[in-house]
Amino acid sequence: MKKWLSRLEPREQRIVGLGGLVLLPILTYLAVVEPAYQALDKAESSLASTQSLHQKIAQLASEASALKSRGSSSVSRASTTNLLPELESSLKQVGIANSVKRIAPQGDQGAQIIFESVAFNLLYQWIELIDQKMALEVQAISIRETAQEGMVKVSLTVK
Repeated sequence: MKKWLSRLEPREQRIVGLGGLVLLPILTYLAVVEPAYQALDKAESSLASTQSLHQKIAQLASEASALKSRGSSSVSRASTTNLLPELESSLKQVGIANSVKRIAPQGDQGAQIIFESVAFNLLYQWIELIDQKMALEVQAISIRETAQEGMVKVSLTVK
């Protein structure tokens, strides 16, 4: 490189030097500054999403507590025989039936539902649906965040 530069005319050497001085900040910006800003934007977006998810989970937890303190529903069910098909139908209605890993009877009038990965907002809609339409209450719930934004792993018991 030095040999090549020494073969150039003094005027050309100055032009190459100035070009290098102009190119250096541009390359620094593209290699360091821009990726840092992109990472910062992504982190801020992720933080906002996580805070929103946390807020929804807190709201769901308070509703679960309210339902628990309200006591058992006035609507009684004959058995889980009728409950499981109704639950499956409501899951399909909200569009989360494919997210269910397992549905199992829990006692005489309840069921345990395990979701491997479900969109939190759809899960919330489904819980509201079964509360309003089927008079079911969430007795216990465990929610864990997944690597995918807005998706959660859930295990819950309804009665």
